[in-house]
Amino acid sequence: MGSPPSLCPACHAARVTPLFTARDLHAQTPGRYTLARCETCSLIYVQNPPAPEQMGAWYHGEYWSKLEEVEPVPRGVRILARRIVARHPRGRAIDVGCGAGRNTAYLRDCGLDVVGLDPYAAACRQARERQGVRTVCALLPNAPLPEGTFDAITFLDVLEHLHDPLGDLRHARSLLRPGGGVYIKLPNVASVQARLFRECWAHVGVPWHLNHFTPRALRNLLVAAGFERVTCWSPADPRAAYSFELSLVLWLRERALSARDGAPSDPSGPDDAKAVPEAVYPAVPRLGKRAFRWCVRHLLYAPIAVENLIGLSPTLLAVGLKA
Repeated sequence: MGSPPSLCPACHAARVTPLFTARDLHAQTPGRYTLARCETCSLIYVQNPPAPEQMGAWYHGEYWSKLEEVEPVPRGVRILARRIVARHPRGRAIDVGCGAGRNTAYLRDCGLDVVGLDPYAAACRQARERQGVRTVCALLPNAPLPEGTFDAITFLDVLEHLHDPLGDLRHARSLLRPGGGVYIKLPNVASVQARLFRECWAHVGVPWHLNHFTPRALRNLLVAAGFERVTCWSPADPRAAYSFELSLVLWLRERALSARDGAPSDPSGPDDAKAVPEAVYPAVPRLGKRAFRWCVRHLLYAPIAVENLIGLSPTLLAVGLKA
């Protein structure tokens, strides 16, 4: 599915090591995707992604609202917002990939003059109607935004979705004033649970997630885009136990499907997917679900929770400044 195996989207190198294949474990849409690690910059990326014009099949009106119903503003977003406000109080900002506008509204409420940017009209409409934020419906390179006039540009769980993350970061740099910066939050593929679950890790998320970053890969990308004083770190993630629980459920489901069918089969298309609920199994009593979740989060996850103490949590943050 999609284009032939491609060059690394971060450094355009061809020397890669195939790692594993993955499929959509969340919505059960069709297709298998090959993930490879670039031996030059260490980015892990999908070699056969859907073409950009095909992505609309996976992004629809309910996509953003369902995502933002899961949790309040994540801790990583709040950490980055504090850094932006400390450096640029009442500064001008762009929230790239604003979705339904939850994070954009939070940045606005922190005192920033922020505009949300998203290429999907349904997302921009939800952001305006639900959060009352200003939006521009366009891809970043095509947005009618003046160069050299912004203090901060955020990519909050967005960079992993982009076909050309290097090109988008270079364009973002051109929009910043001297001293401005990009502020990034995304899943950390170097986390302990990502290494444990591999293709069943909840944040692999193909075909939505095309790029998977380690701290080294993200630092290399920001330097290649021309940013200076680059910092990358992985703070403790209070949602890490939930991520572990969901990954375990996905892993167990894959094992069950393999045992039943020999190999998990792909549904025929994104509109008639054979979805299996991730969080709600009607046949399982509510008390059984609660007991399972408690055991997973408090017993099974306990030895993995060290990832939050050694800088290998599922959340990766980064800041890069323009000289």
